[in-house]
Amino acid sequence: MKNLTPCVLLCSILTSPFTSAQEFEQDFNLNSDPQRQQPITATQYLQSLRDLPSHQSFSAPYVQEIYSDNKVRTLFAESHSLPIVDIQLTFNAGSARDQSIGSGLYGLANLTAQLLNEGTATQSADDIARTFENLGAQYSAQAYRDMFIIKLRVMSDEKRLTPAINQLILVLKGANFPQSSIDRLFSNAQVGQQQVQENPSRTMSVRFYRTIYGKHPYAEPVTGTIQSLRRISSRDIQAFKNRYLVANNMNIAITGDLNAIQVKKITNLISHNLPLGEPAAALPDAKPLEKSTIINLAFNSSQAHVMMGEIGIQHAHPDQFALQVGNEILGSGGFNSMLMKELREKRGLTYSVSSRFNSMQSQGLFSLNYSTNREQLLDSIEVSYQTLLDFLYQPLDENLVESTKTSMLRAFPQILSSNASINAQLGMMGFYQLPSNYLSEYPTYISSVTAEDIQAAWQRHFDPQKMLTITAGKDIDGEAIAKIYRTVLQRHLENSQPTKTSQIESGQQPMQQQ
Repeated sequence: MKNLTPCVLLCSILTSPFTSAQEFEQDFNLNSDPQRQQPITATQYLQSLRDLPSHQSFSAPYVQEIYSDNKVRTLFAESHSLPIVDIQLTFNAGSARDQSIGSGLYGLANLTAQLLNEGTATQSADDIARTFENLGAQYSAQAYRDMFIIKLRVMSDEKRLTPAINQLILVLKGANFPQSSIDRLFSNAQVGQQQVQENPSRTMSVRFYRTIYGKHPYAEPVTGTIQSLRRISSRDIQAFKNRYLVANNMNIAITGDLNAIQVKKITNLISHNLPLGEPAAALPDAKPLEKSTIINLAFNSSQAHVMMGEIGIQHAHPDQFALQVGNEILGSGGFNSMLMKELREKRGLTYSVSSRFNSMQSQGLFSLNYSTNREQLLDSIEVSYQTLLDFLYQPLDENLVESTKTSMLRAFPQILSSNASINAQLGMMGFYQLPSNYLSEYPTYISSVTAEDIQAAWQRHFDPQKMLTITAGKDIDGEAIAKIYRTVLQRHLENSQPTKTSQIESGQQPMQQQ
């Protein structure tokens, strides 16, 4: 660490926001090295982070919208900085579609993604891997709750590009999902399931989704369970592929060293070589819990782990940006967030706390999580709940809102820092049917959000009396947690003006424990 230049030192600080003060003192104590006591001549060239926007300008890439002859949409960002092309095929075929093929087949989309390149009638898995390798191409496939994503990265040289795309098409058309590969993945899954049971955070996440979503298609893990994977056959996987990996259920994203004419040819090549098929049906709405629920998971640990949250919104909802900015203020903004200040800086109740807001085809989730010493669990829950209520109903600091928006806009270029990251954004835009100018308009969307917008949106979508709380640890008293919620809520009602708590009923709803 002693030989870091100022530039590298600055970058290290920026990319390590949760490094402790003690670590900074130990690793970055420049005075410990006599050579470092000399003036740093490069200092005059360093820019202040506060002044960064005045020194640098950023423009989102221009995104072209191109359609194949059979109406498959492609979003294309032209970039000639590197002789590389990134291609992403995004299908509406995530794990939310598992049970459409058969009851209880959780993990079907994930298995399909993992086995897609395991062989065809004419090629083994090794043959497929060798072909991509010889072309210098990188292939991957992964399933999520909403999406099924296939990626291909290859040189823009025609001698490599077209053969790589043709190999991808062969995999998509001819994958035969051999039983030996299914058995191997099942063995791996058994090991993975054991790891989940030994990890409190992952166990809580599984329980959280199941409790929040109930019988909704989002409820089960993307990877499935040991019981569900036992039910899945090669025939089921083939049926899933034939139903969902089709042209009318796909959008394409392409970024790199091509022009629009070349992209149109690639779009036609891919879409014409897949079955036309039908778009996936709309997912049902996810319903919020009827009342607050507290679940305690026994786990032998000196730490207590906490996860809170409830149902969120669909991606297309107009409150999307107000909720995003609000989430940054509440718990996603690092040391500047309200939860971090209240739990860590003021009281030392946790090392790290964060909140997450994600929107999906159907309603997504809002959640926050942290861990703390068992003896501090009840204090931390009281502070967390009080902070949530203050965020919802006490006037937000206008300076905090503006600084949060500025921080988000400064960070925005980082998600577009490479062709691969740009292409991932194009795939997301295509999947959620966003306009081609979404990236260029994003700063305007964020800048226009006001403090009033934030609180109005959060009050519409977050009910502090319908929240799920899951804890994992040893000897946790669920009734004590419920009592804290009732006490904090009652105190809030007594101290607040009625107009600021219009969504909170004076008669508190009962809390359910499991």
